[in-house]
Amino acid sequence: MIDPTNPYASPQAEERQPASAVESDDRRLAVDSKHLIVPFGAQFPDRCVKCNEPALGYKLRRDLAWHSPMIYLLLLLNILIYLVVAMAVRRKATVLVGLCPEHRSRRRWWQVVCTVLGVSAVAGLVAAAVLESGLLAIASVVLFVPTIVAAIITTPVVSAGCITDRHAEVRGCGREFLQALPGWDGALL
Repeated sequence: MIDPTNPYASPQAEERQPASAVESDDRRLAVDSKHLIVPFGAQFPDRCVKCNEPALGYKLRRDLAWHSPMIYLLLLLNILIYLVVAMAVRRKATVLVGLCPEHRSRRRWWQVVCTVLGVSAVAGLVAAAVLESGLLAIASVVLFVPTIVAAIITTPVVSAGCITDRHAEVRGCGREFLQALPGWDGALL
């Protein structure tokens, strides 16, 4: 996590801490069923959050945001009202998670594939408008929709469950990583 007392601290400075400092701090992380509980100020160990292999010092910064699921009821009124309220009441947390070389390259590969397919679909839509081709427009939309779905599913590493005043619930960590951490008793760690 980013130091809440110094919001201007560079994330790279946290990445270069000695392994003993990171490992001594990871005792504050705990597991609640299938989710990771991260108290504010806690650091992730130098392990991949997906497979628990060594991350070799690589940390990926993730800015997480969360709001109560009850806010989604505002979508029944108006999407603009929902957006304004959701932005006003959301809670945020920043985490630095480790990724091993294999998961980094897999994530990068999916990012490239989704970008190429997305640009191709948009170019197809532009060409369909210029050529006035309905068939090309339909083909571009058919390409664009699965590309967006693939990008949403494959590129995020972790997501926020619940964010309180004291900790964040982080989802998306691998079973091996979670098994290496202690269980959470509900108390502040």
